Amino acid sequence: MINITENTALKAVNGWWKCGDTGIIYQWGYNPKGGPGQITITYPIPFPTACLSLQVSVYTNGTPLDNYSTVYEFNSTSAVIGRDNLGSYWFAIGY
Repeated sequence: MINITENTALKAVNGWWKCGDTGIIYQWGYNPKGGPGQITITYPIPFPTACLSLQVSVYTNGTPLDNYSTVYEFNSTSAVIGRDNLGSYWFAIGY
């Protein structure tokens, strides 16, 4: 008999999905607006081994503004991102 671990997930604005077979984890979230500067985001769950990649996208609300999103640093539990007056979405992959 083969023992197969099911995929698990938290289906929310700040959520995650974990592959039961490979252990790969996808995590995502929304950083609400709050003015320019840096902010630390904490992943919904820590990556047991490492976060391999983090992307950040600006939320513009249909307004053509010169906004930015920057990744300053990331690790297995959190990331420091740059933000502007509007919010941003983030997506991380790890295991």
